[in-house]
Amino acid sequence: LLKKGLEMTPHSTILHHQIGLCYRKQVLSLIKKPCRKRPGDPAFQQRAELIELCKDHFKKAFEPRPLTFIRAQLDYARICSLNEEYENVEEIYNNLLKSKDIPPRNKQEICLDVGLFELREKKSESNAITHFLEG
Repeated sequence: LLKKGLEMTPHSTILHHQIGLCYRKQVLSLIKKPCRKRPGDPAFQQRAELIELCKDHFKKAFEPRPLTFIRAQLDYARICSLNEEYENVEEIYNNLLKSKDIPPRNKQEICLDVGLFELREKKSESNAITHFLEG
């Protein structure tokens, strides 16, 4: 249904975001199943394809509106983190943290995500606390 809507409005940021969320749900269900990190493994290939589709739709959701569609950027950063693309994650978070005029509720969400990334992926409790307190 969402894909049909996208055929009628191919530049709809909301539809791209919703489709990305559907793909993310599929990715998360695959993560629960053990998967070898071998490119020849069908489960690995399926996961990689879903992640790329997910990233593509999230990117199409926020690129036209980078200052207003923060949720899509955070979702993009999360899926990149799942795929261990930490440079992309840090770039997104740094851009969001530098942005001015972000509403307080969005700033809080950004700081929470950055803090969790620092804690879980970078293993930096002190940086995580700094971001948690900032939010």
